[in-house]
Amino acid sequence: MKNIKNNSKRDQIEQLLRPISENTPGIIIQARFDDGVIYQAQKGLANISKNQLIDENSVFNLASVSKQFTAFSILLLAKDGKLSLDDSILIYLPELGDYAKAITINDLVSHTSGLIDYMELAFERGVSYTTQLTPEESFSDIVKQTKTYYPIGSKFEYNNTGYFLLSQIIERVSQQPFSVFAQERIFAPLQMNDTFIVEEYPTVNPIVSGYTENEQGNYELSESPWTHTGDGAVHSSANDLMKWGENFSTAKVGGAELIAKMTLPFPNSTREGKPVIDYEAYGFGLFISHALGEISFEHSGGWMGTSTYFMRFPQSKLTIAVLSNRENYNIDLLATEAAKILLN
Repeated sequence: MKNIKNNSKRDQIEQLLRPISENTPGIIIQARFDDGVIYQAQKGLANISKNQLIDENSVFNLASVSKQFTAFSILLLAKDGKLSLDDSILIYLPELGDYAKAITINDLVSHTSGLIDYMELAFERGVSYTTQLTPEESFSDIVKQTKTYYPIGSKFEYNNTGYFLLSQIIERVSQQPFSVFAQERIFAPLQMNDTFIVEEYPTVNPIVSGYTENEQGNYELSESPWTHTGDGAVHSSANDLMKWGENFSTAKVGGAELIAKMTLPFPNSTREGKPVIDYEAYGFGLFISHALGEISFEHSGGWMGTSTYFMRFPQSKLTIAVLSNRENYNIDLLATEAAKILLN
């Protein structure tokens, strides 16, 4: 622990990790106010075989917490004048059929495109999480589609295809790999030195080992060879996510207008004025919530061997990151409980 203002809150944060055993896959909770006050607790191992402890610099696969970086990149390109959010995606992805002409970049960002999830298409072909699936194969699966699965813009349906395609658009517009674009435009300027996009597994980068619990209660290594970006694949540490969270206030990268756009929920009505079915308040890669008495921007992530959660409270200038190398862990509950402790 360091720079702690309130010992009672510190103790309560530590108690959240009481059920975690020291010699099992671990969890870190880090919360930071922009004035520098930090609350942190961690327990468990980053690597069981090496008996390596988790700490604030341990690098985790963020899974779907990655989506906000993809959406932020799209906004940077829009600010650069290289694309418009209302552009048809066919301008950048002409391989898709005419059925996709009415789909805009905004539709991909807001999960209202009507496109089927590329994961479902892969599973229909007999692919599993542990067998190889390349981005090229998934793009081919998407290109073969001939229709959307509901009218474009009519329904909110959380969808990985949209963010995978956004990464393809970023690469084509910027003419560089998404990993390079994000490094140059986001991670390096914010000094997020432990953050990067992994494009190949297994990776040589220093990241925590991911685990799943088997029927006997033992932990086994869990990792997928899939190499898609956009919907996931950003890897980061708790420390670096604090820097990212502070940018929502400082707007050092992107500027205040871009941050405001990113954190504004998409409309709850269609272009024709009808209610969006199953609407959820979603911005650019972030859910917008008022559940704890003030607005928050947040997102969960879950993938093989990883469970993650990110929260930003702009009014209190508070960032919370909860990262675990335990698969399917109830990480959102920990994040919410930590927020309740610190905001009350």
